[in-house]
Amino acid sequence: MSTDRSLAERISDALRALTGDSIVARLGEGEPAGTSVGGGIVDEVAAIASEPGLFEDAVRKVAESLEHWRSGRSPLPIVQETGRDRIGAVGHEVDLAVKIEALYRGGPELTDRVVRFAVAGAVVGEARTDERGLAHLGFLPTVAGLHPVTYEVVTDKGRVLRSLEEGGHGHLQVVTSEPVAVVDAALLVDAPGETLEPLRALAQRGWQLCYVDFDPSDRSAALRAILEREQLPPGAMLVHPTVDLGFKTLQVDFTPIFASSTVRRMRMQGVPALLAVASEARLPAFAPIEGVVAVHLAGLAELLGEPGALDVVSGRALEFVKRRDSADLADRFTRSLDLMTASRLVAGNEVRAELDNRQAREAVFAAIERAEHSVHAQFYMLKEGRFAEQLAARLVVQARRGVRVRLVVDALYSGQELLGLTNPVAKSLAGEPNVEVLASDPISFSDRVDAVRLKQRDHRKLVIVDGSVAFVSGRNAGDEYYESFDEVPILDATPNERIPWLDAHFEVKGPVVADLQRVFLENWRRNGGAEIAADSTVLPVLEPVGSSRARMIHHDGLADVNALLSYEAIIHEARHHVLIVNDFPVLASLAATILRAAQRGVWVEFLTGCAVARRADGTFFKGPLHRELFEYMTKRRFEGLLHGGVRVWEVQVSARPYIVARGGAVRPYVHAKIVTADGEVASVGSANLDATASYWEREVNLVVEDPVVVGDLETRIRALIQTGVPLDPESDYWKREAARRAITDTLWPDMVYS
Repeated sequence: MSTDRSLAERISDALRALTGDSIVARLGEGEPAGTSVGGGIVDEVAAIASEPGLFEDAVRKVAESLEHWRSGRSPLPIVQETGRDRIGAVGHEVDLAVKIEALYRGGPELTDRVVRFAVAGAVVGEARTDERGLAHLGFLPTVAGLHPVTYEVVTDKGRVLRSLEEGGHGHLQVVTSEPVAVVDAALLVDAPGETLEPLRALAQRGWQLCYVDFDPSDRSAALRAILEREQLPPGAMLVHPTVDLGFKTLQVDFTPIFASSTVRRMRMQGVPALLAVASEARLPAFAPIEGVVAVHLAGLAELLGEPGALDVVSGRALEFVKRRDSADLADRFTRSLDLMTASRLVAGNEVRAELDNRQAREAVFAAIERAEHSVHAQFYMLKEGRFAEQLAARLVVQARRGVRVRLVVDALYSGQELLGLTNPVAKSLAGEPNVEVLASDPISFSDRVDAVRLKQRDHRKLVIVDGSVAFVSGRNAGDEYYESFDEVPILDATPNERIPWLDAHFEVKGPVVADLQRVFLENWRRNGGAEIAADSTVLPVLEPVGSSRARMIHHDGLADVNALLSYEAIIHEARHHVLIVNDFPVLASLAATILRAAQRGVWVEFLTGCAVARRADGTFFKGPLHRELFEYMTKRRFEGLLHGGVRVWEVQVSARPYIVARGGAVRPYVHAKIVTADGEVASVGSANLDATASYWEREVNLVVEDPVVVGDLETRIRALIQTGVPLDPESDYWKREAARRAITDTLWPDMVYS
């Protein structure tokens, strides 16, 4: 390979290898830019990486640029991105936020800058920026109205470095307990002035109005001019410009999701939003929100004209405010999860969490061996190996006994019905009587394959036996998920792919299993499976068997963001502590929720791992380049959390008979998806904390409200923290990889975690 090309050209080659350029890249879980469908991409990356000094040269160039910038920086005239409007209720905390765009010429110095916030001219607090220049401040408003919010970047000694330019400030609308109507701002642009009369009449009836705009650009100033011209009441202008999203939309229309999630978040934060006014085309986005009436302008006119009709709607504000203000601490998680997710809390369940891979394997196999009627299993990945063979053998044995076995695997990540490919394990099952195998979202040669199609995958992992016991899991069907650290010898030469991962599942019995079974049946039908009679063997009557209250969180890809909103609800309501276990790039909006919790005094601990396993001294076991790059990019996302007071730990496993690598310890990958709070509520399932899980893929989690179950799970997580390695920004370990994290975060292909 030639060595006389520029660094930019060589980095371009690396990026083409990472993204697959003209081939379909498998951008998968645990394999961020893994083997291509046609094969060869890993070899291509390895060949480029083997060129002497490629990555080190890139790191050196970044370090030189940083040093040059530090020695000769000069102020830029524009220093902050426009502040966004916010809405909140009197006496309920609201998030104020601003993004610092750049402070100095020659490179952005964004991290750890102090931003001073003022509301209506009065300073209300200070916050520090994260690595992307975002600063968040929790504020408790006491005065209703529409207040300007201003920002200043200051030194630690209080000297103002730069104030925001004129017109760049946002507003905070603080509402009372009177009802609120959410108006789609597109109506202001598209409707003639006289047709807006119902909005004026609504305000005259005592309603408070706020506005939401889903245009990809920020039209706040123009929309405010329309409000003034049409003599409509001022209110927060809640915009969703693409620059704020933190992920690439890939030309997908996210308006329905943004509409629903915006209103749900408002209601969780205490805003009595009861009415949505939108065009006919937008009404379906607001209609599914329980407690919210969605109407178009003509429908609003009818409500206003029919005696008492609007009073019925506005009367619900009293009920909303009463529950909001009377909810005790024990009810806060239930209330927020009810408001934020399309889910129901089900009592009378028995739930057990499992972090140990061998114990998990034995529990799943034991349940399958006890099956009398059916085994329904779904995996994102079905990987050849010891576990898959043991699983398949048990399924065959049960099928031959007359048990109906139905297996669903994701087409792309299991290689089943993917451009003519067949998964070997699935093939061995498919010929058996009583066994049916389906590929979720298959891809044929005649299909148009693009980034959107590749990202809309089925990420769920479920095993349901006889419709009465279920495993809601993060574990795929592969050895690293179901073999424990007591079973696998780990030497210095052991390759990364042989080292087990930390993962988790909830095993559940009781009435909530019926909800999980219905999701499986729905997905079975969606993928063309033969009709399944919903008789007593498939959907049996499930009597209460325990004291756990639980709810299924079902995220149906681009139809909703239920998993993301469930995490936000749990973290938002935490009062004492939050424990998070995951090793994927945290979505920016979720990171902001985590930081707000830390800022209000919640003790937040984050347990993560290493995309390529490390030894006790921090050196990597042998692993592919793309996973090492993924490690740097993921860890880069922790920098803002660390600066914001979140304590982050890498899992370290030691004192095991077969771990004989240097130092006697291994820091493995963490594949679990766990969020717990205050010893009262815990979520376990398939949804990571990244953009892919939050927006694109289908997921299922189980959220349990039971101090006994949650307390036991938190005890086990804390035991892992006790033996973990803290990520300390001042440590040599953290500093020596700083440049690698910076460049990888910059170069990592957007399409992977959009």
